[in-house]
Amino acid sequence: MNTALPQPPVSVSALESERSPAGLRTLLELARSAKADERIHDGLTAALQAWELHGPEEQALSAASCGELAAEIGCLVVHFSLRAGRFPQALDFGRRVLQVLTRPDQVLRRAEVLRFLVGASLELADFENALSLAMEYSELADRHLGVSEQSRACAALAGCYSSLGDHEHAERLTLEALALAEQGPEGLPPLVSLNNLCAISINAYFQQREAGDPQGAQAALERSLSYARRLHDGLALMEHPEPALRALATGNLGEVLLHLGQDAEAEQALNETLQTTETMGLLSIAWRMRYLLAEVHLKREMFEQAKDLLEQVLQAGAQATGVPTMERTYLALHRCCKGMGLLQEALEHLEVGRRMGMQRTRAQLAVQSRLFVTRLEADRSRQMAERAESEARRQGELALAYSEAAITDALTGLHNRRHLESRVPAVLIAARDAGRPMSLAMLDLDHFKSVNDRFGHSVGDQVLVRLARILRERMRAEDHLVRMGGEEILVILSGASPALAMEICERLREAVSVHPWNELHPDLQVSVSIGLACSPEYDLNTLIERADAALYQAKHAGRNRLCAAAPT
Repeated sequence: MNTALPQPPVSVSALESERSPAGLRTLLELARSAKADERIHDGLTAALQAWELHGPEEQALSAASCGELAAEIGCLVVHFSLRAGRFPQALDFGRRVLQVLTRPDQVLRRAEVLRFLVGASLELADFENALSLAMEYSELADRHLGVSEQSRACAALAGCYSSLGDHEHAERLTLEALALAEQGPEGLPPLVSLNNLCAISINAYFQQREAGDPQGAQAALERSLSYARRLHDGLALMEHPEPALRALATGNLGEVLLHLGQDAEAEQALNETLQTTETMGLLSIAWRMRYLLAEVHLKREMFEQAKDLLEQVLQAGAQATGVPTMERTYLALHRCCKGMGLLQEALEHLEVGRRMGMQRTRAQLAVQSRLFVTRLEADRSRQMAERAESEARRQGELALAYSEAAITDALTGLHNRRHLESRVPAVLIAARDAGRPMSLAMLDLDHFKSVNDRFGHSVGDQVLVRLARILRERMRAEDHLVRMGGEEILVILSGASPALAMEICERLREAVSVHPWNELHPDLQVSVSIGLACSPEYDLNTLIERADAALYQAKHAGRNRLCAAAPT
């Protein structure tokens, strides 16, 4: 997909060198026009250059306050940075602007910047900063501003509670914000509250689903769909609806439809939102749409297409996509790679995604423990901590299971070639550096093809399973057993001298020979031939070649015997 940003309609580079009032006014008009039309890249370029042109004296960054012109430009820079998904830049610039928005007539500007900074902090999972800013915003709105701004402040606080996992409280606060907004003039505030309610209900759906409450999850989706429908009805009544809100509304509706299983309608809405947000420069929303479209592909088992989209999101990084989207992207990549049979890659993505989830949970609990002081909230924090600890244990066990599955032969339970290639070379190097002996034996079932031909592959599989058990029972903890494929098994004897290795291998050969194979079939007899190679050679491939040659000698000499390779 094309992610190139549109270029400014005029050459602002020529204006950059014009430190004149006319050049500044032109840039400011460009930024204002871009804000009205939601041309994010154009607006950010013009606003940043206007800030540079305005000069440090009028910016008054070192003084107690700044003029209205500098205040407007600073707010424009923060606005466009947030919309463009440049969250660290929005935070950095916003903090600088807040320091100088101190005049009584700048209270509305200050409220606007606080609202932007709450959003940027939540995208970066800085919950403590977001909640502190939201409380300051709420106090400012209650003291000095009208119901429309009070509604926005209430919604910002609700967004913090939702990000902290308290979706019930968040939804209740947002309903209060909606009621406040409906007391003011008709327009955007009520619609913004409906969009926030839709997003909060989606977050509640994820929480209920992960908690194993399908009824609660379904109820959250149904509420979200209701809010989304009401929002779309409201936008349809507006003569000129705000493009960004319309894009958000369509994207949220697409996500709800996806979770409800209406994949075709969801895909259409998500593609529409992706195209719109790319054109406007709302890149953080565009990245989220890519992730959601990948979820559509995953449901259809179109793993290649899903992986391509998810890797695009991954390359953008959390500071561009937002931490919540990045966490879900890693978990989606885990499922995608697992579906493609890429178990090791799936495990790596799972580990990163769950690590991000645990970091988010710890940050949530840290904020709650400092700011929620009632007994009820304290009890809730402990419950969440217990769930987080339980989830961490469960995910650790899951990660270990995936790790073991990736290096284990499914039939015999022995290690496979992946284990041999990834773990054994390091064992050989350590033995070489320590001057310890190493021995490697290649073991092969005699006439195994005839066992399958005479008694069937089911009996042949049982022979391999029993052979693996015989070997495991006689191996030390530091030894390695690797099924090379078919009936060949590699035995790595750590620290075993040639004499000890000969003794161990002979015991193995004899144990196989005397085993009661007739339990599987009255006419069944099983034996093994073994080829042995010993250090001082510590190269894995060379040792395998020497053991293989010795195995050939054992077969040629009549089978059911042990042959050792000549010392190097």
